[in-house]
Amino acid sequence: MSDPITPEEAAEALRLIDASRAAFRAAVGAKRGYQHLWIWGAVWATQCLYIQLAPIVHAWVPNSLCVAGIIGSLLVGRNQARAFRAPRDRRFFAALAAIIGFGVFVWPFIFLGHHPLSEQGASQTLFAYVSLIAMQCYVLAGIWFDNHLLWVGSLVSVLIVVGYVFFIAWFWWWMALFAGGTLIASGFYIRHSWK
Repeated sequence: MSDPITPEEAAEALRLIDASRAAFRAAVGAKRGYQHLWIWGAVWATQCLYIQLAPIVHAWVPNSLCVAGIIGSLLVGRNQARAFRAPRDRRFFAALAAIIGFGVFVWPFIFLGHHPLSEQGASQTLFAYVSLIAMQCYVLAGIWFDNHLLWVGSLVSVLIVVGYVFFIAWFWWWMALFAGGTLIASGFYIRHSWK
């Protein structure tokens, strides 16, 4: 049976945890991790403003913005990978794949397969749903890596639900400002605070 740890050992362990967290935050702040938040905040805000303001919405425009966001995130991620040199946690990526897989393929098939959405309000419902899946990934990343993403994902999730339930008439404006805007503001917070 091992000896219990001393108060000094416990204090040292906590100090090491705090130092590790500070180093992680400094690395994310210095290595452009905030740019992911800027990219996806801009994609969301631009998509919502386009849908709100365009007289005729062409689906290829919002979809092209998503593709641009994915490409931007991959480029930023490639630059980060060069700087971090940290081992990748495959369990985290498997958990993200499970969330996205179930959210995109399983749940819509089960719940909407026999009862498709009505034309009116379908775009808001679908956008809110996909946005909540993305925020679930943020929450998971926050649980796994850093509390900031947990809080951002939770806050934006609440804002999405509030906008969808109480402000559906202004849904696209709401999403542009409170979903996209919150991600952009969070990116600025990380950029200027995590040094």
